[in-house]
Amino acid sequence: MHEVPGVSAEVIRFARKVANGGFTVYMPHVFGVIGVLTTETDRMKELAKLCIGRQFHALAEHRSNPIVDWLRALGRHAMDELGGPGVGAVGMCVTGNFALTMTLDPWIVAPVMAHPSCPLPITPAKVAAIHATRDGYKCAPAHPGRRLEGIGAAF
Repeated sequence: MHEVPGVSAEVIRFARKVANGGFTVYMPHVFGVIGVLTTETDRMKELAKLCIGRQFHALAEHRSNPIVDWLRALGRHAMDELGGPGVGAVGMCVTGNFALTMTLDPWIVAPVMAHPSCPLPITPAKVAAIHATRDGYKCAPAHPGRRLEGIGAAF
């Protein structure tokens, strides 16, 4: 999942490297630009739009989020379409925590949270917030034999 300001030329280059490593890549567009080199100004403008958007506020309130719900369905689709041992999910910056929430589903076997910046850690409650309802986590099925490891990188 891309970072702010969208599916930029830089994100496409990264996706190609992953695909060249032998992986199938789905690159959903959830906000912002597609395919252009970006500047700091582009990133700040898109971030400002996200900060006032409904989805952004839901990120810190232990509620489900339409974007995350859709991404979880995409993970299921990838698993159904391709099979294999499971699906990896890479979230960058604003989408970093999406990869964590996607681990509610048993087909997500390789979550990578690349500098997850949301929810913005401005209060202790927001630091602990996730992109799913508390009931969603309580109801997440146990996955026998599942050993989930993730990578989270913050800088």
